[in-house]
Amino acid sequence: MTSLALFTFILFVPHRYLSDRLWHELRWLPSIVMAVFLTVVFVTYPKRVFKFPLLSVVCVILAIEMMTGIVSLVPSLALSRVIYYALTGAAVGLMAFVALRSSSEVGTYWRIATIAGALSAGYGIVEFCIGENFFWGSTFSQGNFLYARFASDSFGKRILSTVGHPVYLGTVLAGLLPLSLHYAVSDEGVARKFSLSILILISLGLILTFARGAYLAAAIGLLVYAWKLSARARLNGLIVLGTVVIVALSFSTVRDTLLGRNTLEQLSEFRSDQRGIAYRQATQLLLKAPLTGHGLGHYRYLAKEPLDYNQTTDNMYLRILVESGVAGFCAVVYLIVKLSGHLIHASRRLPDLLAQRLSLAVLSSLVAFLVDMTTCDALYFPLTRYLFWAICGSGLALYALSTEKEGVKAV
Repeated sequence: MTSLALFTFILFVPHRYLSDRLWHELRWLPSIVMAVFLTVVFVTYPKRVFKFPLLSVVCVILAIEMMTGIVSLVPSLALSRVIYYALTGAAVGLMAFVALRSSSEVGTYWRIATIAGALSAGYGIVEFCIGENFFWGSTFSQGNFLYARFASDSFGKRILSTVGHPVYLGTVLAGLLPLSLHYAVSDEGVARKFSLSILILISLGLILTFARGAYLAAAIGLLVYAWKLSARARLNGLIVLGTVVIVALSFSTVRDTLLGRNTLEQLSEFRSDQRGIAYRQATQLLLKAPLTGHGLGHYRYLAKEPLDYNQTTDNMYLRILVESGVAGFCAVVYLIVKLSGHLIHASRRLPDLLAQRLSLAVLSSLVAFLVDMTTCDALYFPLTRYLFWAICGSGLALYALSTEKEGVKAV
């Protein structure tokens, strides 16, 4: 459960922005812990490691990124990013796969994750109500140079919670929402009431991020999970979520903040908007190195030339194309397609109906994450990167269980 422990730690402790000299060293903690535990896993469970269904695909992606980094403008920057993202990304998925040996363990894994997400959402709700981030307020301020280097925007009433950025918080909550719905419709008695409260907290927290991409992602993820639910379960879920939305919109502060996002105005002025500048910049950079890309971590530096002050594409797929080229992008797409296929297989072939629904919930979270990546470079933020690879690892663990029941080797 190392990956879950680190996910929870990063969710509640903004280790990258703690400016105190002693606490600032925590920024290296996740990488060090993953490196140590990855070594232990390779030594202790080598057979399980090599049963990781997409191990060869992950190795190909890392090899492409290493080769791209070698020919990049600053090889040391790109290669260090490859190592860092591997330790805090792919290694998380591998660790989850090795640790989770049954569907009940996968269920416990995500139950704990949804509870953690609900606690973070609850903290954000309190933040919204009192108008102050009472614990992490000084950390998430422009007076903290580490945080200011990451986020220079004024987010207004949008909640930062324990994460420090409403967009990434929205990504996490959108990814956890289908899983929280799964427990709300699958549990019984007192457990169902508890799971229902988790679902409500995550839903309300998501609304208060005012992250439009996360709204869309959550809606599509929920639709995927609801596809196989009974008509009654769909209706009950719709009533609960609809009630949360109506109650939230009954407050003028919520309505005003939502309208203040000026979505239609941004769309009409897309060419001059910061996001439009980023898209043009990404396209220009891609044409300069279409096959190999410019190397991981390079966009934020190259973006300064055409005055892309946000230094992000706000689109993970464009970011991958620019930094890893068409070769790296195709490898990532192949991984996503294979992973989706494995989860669909598990949702149909696992002998236990509850395990099938859990597989569908994990698939729904993956779909929500993939949709959200069209408006957020989620694989470059530690918390959301952890979430993505935890989805991969747990999903592949379920797939391995489904193939074992069929007598098929999951490689």
